[in-house]
Amino acid sequence: MLRDVYPKAFILNEVVAPYQSGEVIVQSYNSLLSLAHLYRHADGLIIVENDPVQQICAKRLGLKHVSFTHINKVISHQMSHFLAPATSTSGSRNFLGDFVQQLYAHPSYRLSSLLSIPMIADANIQYSTFQWESTVKTLRQMLIAKAHMEEGINWGMKVRPASDYNRSVANALVLRGKGAASVPIDSLNEGAMYPKWLPANQRLQVYTNSRPFSGYEKSASLLTNSQISIDTIDKLVLKAWNMFTSKAYVHQYEKHGLTSEDFLDCFTILESVICDYQRLSIT
Repeated sequence: MLRDVYPKAFILNEVVAPYQSGEVIVQSYNSLLSLAHLYRHADGLIIVENDPVQQICAKRLGLKHVSFTHINKVISHQMSHFLAPATSTSGSRNFLGDFVQQLYAHPSYRLSSLLSIPMIADANIQYSTFQWESTVKTLRQMLIAKAHMEEGINWGMKVRPASDYNRSVANALVLRGKGAASVPIDSLNEGAMYPKWLPANQRLQVYTNSRPFSGYEKSASLLTNSQISIDTIDKLVLKAWNMFTSKAYVHQYEKHGLTSEDFLDCFTILESVICDYQRLSIT
């Protein structure tokens, strides 16, 4: 295990959640066991959901026949945009160490999702205009409305007490392009978007690079430790639980050394994670 070999190193895992209507009958079991195991040992998890990425390929990139190659290309674009060299507003260049410590400081909250804009078909980039104000405004609305792409955002979602907006534990923002270092980002640092117990200086970390990225004159990525992926995980756990209580396919795992107690431990871990994130709505 990496944790045993490198006990003091940061471990960050990217986890791809399967399609909700998958063809593998035991995929909910496999997802349950994998996610619970990783949650025990990793400092942070970046959850990538196949369904939203498929929608990005079809609706934003205009692909009629989406393949896994297209999906992987979108995922790699988003990850490379976020992880490429950038400098924090404090001047630090220890990029990975900085955002892991800031995003996953609380041991009960280790889940994150990556939002990236713009996502435009290559043929349309030359006809597009890029403005920082609209980029940050759109990214903020994607965050609070739990939207994974620019299209279909619920612009009626507001940050107010009676609203079911997405609550964040912490966020890390990367801006790339001319003028990135001077972009106003106060709208992403609004106190009501975060729990009251979180210090103001831990809410949002900003990293910038003046170089354009992949043909986009101005672009942004937000790695958000928030409730955005909890609904998907909740559905996954519920589906696995319904199968488990019926003893469906459990014998296949028992043949390889897993026991019912192993399953129950994994259910306990993820149910606790779900409850912790849901509790953000009342703190």
